[in-house]
Amino acid sequence: MKKSSKSKAAKPSFEDALAELEKTVVELEDGSLGLDKALARHMRGVELLTRCRTLLDSAARKVSLLVDVDSAGLLQTVPFDSPHEELSPPNFDDEDMTDPEDDDDDDLIPF
Repeated sequence: MKKSSKSKAAKPSFEDALAELEKTVVELEDGSLGLDKALARHMRGVELLTRCRTLLDSAARKVSLLVDVDSAGLLQTVPFDSPHEELSPPNFDDEDMTDPEDDDDDDLIPF
């Protein structure tokens, strides 16, 4: 079986792909490329954009959400894309905001 004459180039890093994509955009916006070259650069730009999105999606999946601090002061996290319970916002009812020992309404400021 004959191998393809085109060898598959190593996939670029995010930074390399983004730099090449930015260069491609400048070349296409310049308008000096012929139709065939412009089409080839556009196709390469789509490949680079796909690579960048893939790398960004992968990085986002690795991000963790801070969910709590344990009694030892260590951060408790869950993976960004894992199912987790919604964290409840603090309850700021009027009763919680007053001093239970203070029954005197003299210091209330009317608004």
